[in-house]
Amino acid sequence: MDKNYFRSLIKHYFLKGKTAKETKEKLDKYYVANAPSDYTVKYWFREFRGGRNSTTDEIRSGRPSDNIGFYFIKINYVINTTRYKLIVSNKLCRFLFIKIKRSWIK
Repeated sequence: MDKNYFRSLIKHYFLKGKTAKETKEKLDKYYVANAPSDYTVKYWFREFRGGRNSTTDEIRSGRPSDNIGFYFIKINYVINTTRYKLIVSNKLCRFLFIKIKRSWIK
């Protein structure tokens, strides 16, 4: 089941005047394996009591995690196509703009 579906059900029971405990019991009765946790039901009751009407997630600021997929593909390519670990580390350092220190070489 979709989380927005359960949020809508929780909102429905909230608008009917049910308590969080009664709502949790109903959800457990009808959706045994997929029912949301007790904490989730209480959280959404708090949100609705506070004036929230939407059951969808709010927009978050910041960079989406999808934008870094290109770098993972490129790093994976460098690792899989290079034979020696020292060469891999040098290529990755150049790719990630990290200064290479050779203090470990005597």
